Amino acid sequence: MRKFNAIIPFLARYRIAIFLMVTTIFTLIFASNTFIVENIFTNGWYPIWVKGIPLITAYLPFSIGDIFYTVVLLYVMGHSIKLLNKARKTLAAVVILKKASYRLFVFLLTTYLIFLWVWGLHYFRPQISGRFQLSEKKYNLGELVRLNETLIAELQNNRSTHQQNWDVINHAIRKAYDSAKIISLQESKRLRVKKSLFSKGIAYLGISGYYNPFTGEAQMDQEYPKTLKSFVAAHEIAHQLGYAREDDANFLAFYASEHSKDSALLYSTRVQMFIYANRALYDCDSSKAREFQKKLPLEARGDIKALYEYYESKKNPIEPWVTKFYGLFMKSHKQPQGIVTYREVLSLVMDYYRKHKWGIR
Repeated sequence: MRKFNAIIPFLARYRIAIFLMVTTIFTLIFASNTFIVENIFTNGWYPIWVKGIPLITAYLPFSIGDIFYTVVLLYVMGHSIKLLNKARKTLAAVVILKKASYRLFVFLLTTYLIFLWVWGLHYFRPQISGRFQLSEKKYNLGELVRLNETLIAELQNNRSTHQQNWDVINHAIRKAYDSAKIISLQESKRLRVKKSLFSKGIAYLGISGYYNPFTGEAQMDQEYPKTLKSFVAAHEIAHQLGYAREDDANFLAFYASEHSKDSALLYSTRVQMFIYANRALYDCDSSKAREFQKKLPLEARGDIKALYEYYESKKNPIEPWVTKFYGLFMKSHKQPQGIVTYREVLSLVMDYYRKHKWGIR
């Protein structure tokens, strides 16, 4: 009885944290069933949610989410400095820091729980291969060679005037998703990518674009090389549509572009697919991969070179740590491959070519 009575004050004191922990556990149990996630969350709650805040923020010319992140960061920094100064000047420093740690834990757990219910549960959806009746079976060397050859031929027949205007890029991508029968043009009005307010900084973290699940906004580095701007924008819009996993978003962007007549989107996507296919070939036969690099049209070669120079110019000691942290986050959310997803995307793209272009299935 004494032990029970001692537990009651503990439960009362930490009731909020306990409630949040229990709710999070039940949410993750719910997420373990892909059928329930797809039907109750993705096709049930999520369409209702996107008619709220995400629909409002879509029409703002700037990123309200970036402003929100900035305000929260400044508040946390200011409050932390104030708290540390207070702890330094008092004998009750341990008590103050203990309370602060508890409040931080509650804040982080609340944020994570909201994240899951406004978007994050999409990580636990069924694999996208089922929707498009594609196989994720392993490709062989011969198929990699053929895909490299095919993509080079497509790039030779596809010259592009790269678009810089976000309205033009967004409209082309929305039309592509409409043509691919993913979402109608009328329903896709909320789908758009905006210039990130952090364009000067996110590239140094290894980030080209990102989705804000709390405001439903997709943002991108304004300075990102024009070659792949359309593809990355299509990828971020796939996140807006509820495809959380990176390989799923990449494939959906590819699939939409295959149904597009926009030369910038087609060219951008095929350059990205060639990078994936050539990288995979390089892992198997580096000399063969280099041969195909030399066969690329001069325009594509120059654009890929500009892309690598862009990444090279942004290298810094912090970026690997950010990449590692994000990779761990992805692994904990149904992406065991972490941040290296090009092989998974390539499996889907390869099967798409087998089925729709090569006719060998």
